Amino acid sequence: MKGNIQNYLMVLFLILTLVGCKGEKGDTGLTGPSGNANVQTIQFTVAAADWKAMPTTGSYYYTKMSTLITPSVINGGTVILYYQLSSSVWASLPEKFVSSTGVGYEFHYIHGLQYGKGGIEIYLFSPSELKFDAIFKAVIIDGKLN
Repeated sequence: MKGNIQNYLMVLFLILTLVGCKGEKGDTGLTGPSGNANVQTIQFTVAAADWKAMPTTGSYYYTKMSTLITPSVINGGTVILYYQLSSSVWASLPEKFVSSTGVGYEFHYIHGLQYGKGGIEIYLFSPSELKFDAIFKAVIIDGKLN
């Protein structure tokens, strides 16, 4: 009996909800800007000679400065970095890889502001002196809402 009452109340609630959704149609809102203004991408190559050694760790780093990385990105947005494995394959970082010669290496990154300028710092960790040209793509998402 209790189950039947709950079923009847549920059906009554659904009917009232569907019937009660009437009213005047509101005005059409303003047209927003086209595209997705708070997401931008940059692609860049780090040449083998551009990696800077971190003497105490045997690793390397590279800093990519960008005016797209703003306080708004730091405080409420994000930066996602990808490494190009081949012409049609991108891997999101951080990640560990094995080179064609069997040597393991990995990429990590941070993004931030230094002296009022935005940048991405990429770290290459490798057990050997493996340095090579690498192509990266950064997806930068602004934290402010439009």
